[in-house]
Amino acid sequence: MGGWNRYYGKTLLTYKLREAILKGRLESRSQTLSADNQPEPWPDPTQAPRSYRYSNLATPYSDEAVVGVDQALMGGRLNLTYVRRDGEDEFAQETGEPDLDGNKPLVLNNNGSSRHEEYSAAWERNFGKHYVSINIVYQETNTSNESYDDKFDDLVDIERICLDADDNNKVISCSELTRRDYNRPWVANLTYSVKLPYNFSFTNFTKYRSGYVGLVANGFSTAEKTAANFPTEFTVTSYREEKQPESWIFDWKLDWRQNLFRSQGIQLSLEVYNVFNQKVPAGAETDVQTYEIGRQFWAGMEYYF
Repeated sequence: MGGWNRYYGKTLLTYKLREAILKGRLESRSQTLSADNQPEPWPDPTQAPRSYRYSNLATPYSDEAVVGVDQALMGGRLNLTYVRRDGEDEFAQETGEPDLDGNKPLVLNNNGSSRHEEYSAAWERNFGKHYVSINIVYQETNTSNESYDDKFDDLVDIERICLDADDNNKVISCSELTRRDYNRPWVANLTYSVKLPYNFSFTNFTKYRSGYVGLVANGFSTAEKTAANFPTEFTVTSYREEKQPESWIFDWKLDWRQNLFRSQGIQLSLEVYNVFNQKVPAGAETDVQTYEIGRQFWAGMEYYF
């Protein structure tokens, strides 16, 4: 089997609403009274430095190619699939020309792009009261911008210069650093279900996710550069790469099902997520490390007819 698809479309509502927002004004004055016990006069208001301009854009699209094989194997079904997805004309931002007030608007453009490749293998089989499903996925994703709010200026500026702490504080462009996307290249899932006596059934879901390399801000450092357009000395952010561990998560589900009348009946369920309460970091460590949700219990009742 195989196929090729093209998908168009991104929601623009958020960005068009931003465009309609008027620039804010900040007014403040001192509480100190003048000699005649009058408040100080209001100074000229300070205008917010940003406005947004999102017009004359092409519609982002993705080209997707899929090739796969579906084959009977060892009493079950084997499926092998390859997916390639190329995103073009994706949204990013750049700084526009100054307006009459001297403020530079943020302009949405189509300079973004992304690439995704995925290899997957899945096998499933029923035998008696048992069911087994296994799938393994390897994927690579690269994107030129992590979000629509990333700026894509052709001009080189100090904000795009960083220190790579893993390379003796070498001064490089921020675009050369490891992305903060936290890709987990390998993902595997195992599902096992069995029908038990007295209308009970038990299902185990096991998920494996490989580790990844994240990017962590290391504070601020002073760097020197003698190239044109840069001062001799300036302050930049230092980053380091940090490897996050792999994770194994087990979810269990116990069902009891009872027919009451013809095709009607009741089903009671007890679900336990992250059974062994594994501590899985969510993103790279910052001032406060965050984690994915720990063990959870859910109980449910369903009436079917």
